[in-house]
Amino acid sequence: MPKKSKKTLVLIDSNALIHRAFHALPPLTTKGGKPSGAVYGVALTLLSVFEKFKPDYVIAAFDLKGKTFRHEKFKEYKAKRVKAPDELYEQIPVVKEMMGAFGIPVYEKKGFEADDVIGTISKDKKLDGDIERIIVTGDMDTLQLVDDDTKVFTLRRGIKDTFIFDENQVRNRFELNPDQIVDYKALRGDPSDNIPGVAGVGEKTATELLKKYKTLDGVYGNIEEIVPEGVKNKLKKGEDDAYLSQELAEIQLDVPVDFQLEDALADDPEGNENLIEFFSEMGFHSLVKRVGGGDKTQKQFSNQVTIELVEDKTGVEKIVKEIKKEKKFSYCLLTDGDKFFESKISGFGVSVDGNKSFFVDVMYENSLKSLFEDESIEKIGFNVKFDLEMLAKKWLSGDDGEKLSENLYSDESVWQSNVFDVQIGAYLLGLNAAELSKLILSEFGAELQNTNSFSGQANLLAGTDESKKKDVAERASWVLRSALDVRERMNKISKQQAKDATLGNIWEKMEKSVVSILAKMEVAGMKVDKNILKKVSELAQKEIGELKKKIHDLAGEEFNINSPSQIAQILFEKLKIPTIDIKKGKTCFSTNAEQLAKIRDAHPIVPLIEKYREFFKMKSTYADSLPDLVESDGRIHAHFNQAVAATGRLSSSDPNMQNIPKRGKFADLMRQAFVADKGKILVSADYSQIDLRVAAHLSEDEKMVEIFKNGKDIHTSTAAWVNEVSEKEIDKVKRNEAKSLNFGILYGMGQYGFMRDSGVSGERAKFFIEHYKKTFAGLTQFIEKTKEDARKSGFVETELGRRRYVPNIKASNAMIRGAAERVAVNLPVQGLAADIMKLSMIAAEEHLKKINKEKTVAKMILQIHDELVFEVDENLEKEFSSAIKKVMESVYELCVPLTVDVTSGKNWKEL
Repeated sequence: MPKKSKKTLVLIDSNALIHRAFHALPPLTTKGGKPSGAVYGVALTLLSVFEKFKPDYVIAAFDLKGKTFRHEKFKEYKAKRVKAPDELYEQIPVVKEMMGAFGIPVYEKKGFEADDVIGTISKDKKLDGDIERIIVTGDMDTLQLVDDDTKVFTLRRGIKDTFIFDENQVRNRFELNPDQIVDYKALRGDPSDNIPGVAGVGEKTATELLKKYKTLDGVYGNIEEIVPEGVKNKLKKGEDDAYLSQELAEIQLDVPVDFQLEDALADDPEGNENLIEFFSEMGFHSLVKRVGGGDKTQKQFSNQVTIELVEDKTGVEKIVKEIKKEKKFSYCLLTDGDKFFESKISGFGVSVDGNKSFFVDVMYENSLKSLFEDESIEKIGFNVKFDLEMLAKKWLSGDDGEKLSENLYSDESVWQSNVFDVQIGAYLLGLNAAELSKLILSEFGAELQNTNSFSGQANLLAGTDESKKKDVAERASWVLRSALDVRERMNKISKQQAKDATLGNIWEKMEKSVVSILAKMEVAGMKVDKNILKKVSELAQKEIGELKKKIHDLAGEEFNINSPSQIAQILFEKLKIPTIDIKKGKTCFSTNAEQLAKIRDAHPIVPLIEKYREFFKMKSTYADSLPDLVESDGRIHAHFNQAVAATGRLSSSDPNMQNIPKRGKFADLMRQAFVADKGKILVSADYSQIDLRVAAHLSEDEKMVEIFKNGKDIHTSTAAWVNEVSEKEIDKVKRNEAKSLNFGILYGMGQYGFMRDSGVSGERAKFFIEHYKKTFAGLTQFIEKTKEDARKSGFVETELGRRRYVPNIKASNAMIRGAAERVAVNLPVQGLAADIMKLSMIAAEEHLKKINKEKTVAKMILQIHDELVFEVDENLEKEFSSAIKKVMESVYELCVPLTVDVTSGKNWKEL
């Protein structure tokens, strides 16, 4: 960079940057769950500013909470601006803390805005013509300050799209000089700040008036000659608003701030220990490396990805040769549709070293097929499950999804095991693993340059052909870079863990196998009878109509029962139902399910509204929506998400199969719509009370262990011991109380939560909890020890090495600390239960491979909570049921028996 002729003072409009970063970036959080996206975005901007301008001096200006002098002049100033979310305001003090780590002094003054502080300092007499001022902002308000010595560096879109305004650029943009911008706003107004301007005068008119008359005074000094007559009349009518707007828009240059240039001397971010420590605490690992901290793994990569569109077979063969030499490559698929049965692969993004990427058209797929099937070559992807589905469909069935469903076990080489899924690895580390773009933004401070979306795989539905090809190629490079970073961090943690209980083992021996199992499960899908769903919709609609009439009759008027605010108005204002203990929202009292349950007996309209909501949801969310998700093979192919739940449990989406109703008037009929195919039967294998068995194993509580070893029902036994009666005297009510207590104590539910869930009185709840803790002293000690260990280390782990960080475990706020304590106890129990379920899926898959050698006679089609569902040939029902029970009960050794209940039926309701 050439030597600067002037010194440079950078003035940071901090609040503008915070707002821009908050809205431009995906929501990021620290390991403690606190929002950090705005802090990260401002950090990226500051580092870019230091790299670009090499400033000699830097200051940061902030707005202070409260009204300014502009509000005194015009109480409606900024009144229409929508209040930003609390997550944004939470980050302002953290940004100030970061400014301190950068060594940047903060200036703010009550009654003034950051722009006024910046204006005052930029025009300070202590600054001479040898100091260039660069104002860094996220909006255009400071353009009025631009002159020979002052430029504005603004973020136009996101945080990477920037632009520098000097006097010429202001003139090019507005056809006006910088010193005319205030009068421009006086005439046109500024909707973002609710500055009124002159009613009816827009951008074009304001510009033309100022080009001719130079200033606002010039406009009104020549008011009589202005044409057309309509504009003259608007200006006359709006004169007071124009001069008020001028006062509001003008940045003040005399704010009483004690600015000393020597205080603003800039520190080089490179090697700044305070900054390295701050970034480390925030979890900004890529920024730690960027300022010279941490390891140097990523230094091997250039800032830009070189992309080549391969157009001939010779080029493809050269890539294949390089991959065979390196024994690994990263990739990203280009597909042309959203639905599995309709989409096809159109090309491949491929990278070998992370610096250079290639796009290979699908016409050369045969050259790549051998690489994907070669067990000695590692394939590195992001969301590999999707990739395996697409590749298997192409190479096992010629893009025919229905044939693939029957050929799942015909060629295991396609369901490759030598893979690394960056998404799962990032998830195991607790990183933002939802999408590749979010991961590289949070871990590398980089944005994809060839896409406008945050999709996982590239898609042909948007963008030009060339941009889509470059997109998948660029992603392939970032997949490889991310893989190196993720692996390095996984290995580092694994070295700190017990020998056979590491994050590395969780990936190698569990999650990696689950990837291909879930791919097969999604491809298999579950058959749906649309006629039954139609019947549910019709019956629900009839009930809805009848309920609607009854509700309106009781209310004495018609209203929208789907509107929470209208329900609140009817219940609490018209019918005068007491609002004691009812939560209040921003506009009205809440009418969610929890609040309605509190007033269920207060008026007969309330249970009717609850029923209405139940039937309306059944109809709209399920009966009417599920048919749209049925694909051409008559089956729903739900997604199973491996990188969402922190405990390791799988979740489901499109549709969420875990949420298909089990209870309610139409629940049985709804579940009858999920059926076995012709000649098949559904087999369910469900772990019995696995969370409590795991808790007994981990706590070694004598009484819990005794119950399970003797094959007793733990809820009945618990009720007997706590109530000090025999098990024969325990009825359904007492058992349900004990059930609520068993899970409530384990997962940190307090007395009031137990009262709510069980329906018992406060006195009885207190009695139950006290006796429970004495009865199950071993469990109580385990819970307390787990919390204490979490306080010491800052994290908790499962018995197999899955880890979760809980930094809020030491929070001074009791509610925040209590939530962290619940997380701490939850992970070892639910996490091990989730690990056991995944091990059972792996064992079940091995059994399926054995019995499906000749043809597909059984498939795993569903995983819900602690249950696996299979679709099996009818003649194999008994044999398969017996085998799968043995398989699942023997996958992991606890100090109490693992018990699996196996049922079968022609539809889901029968299971």
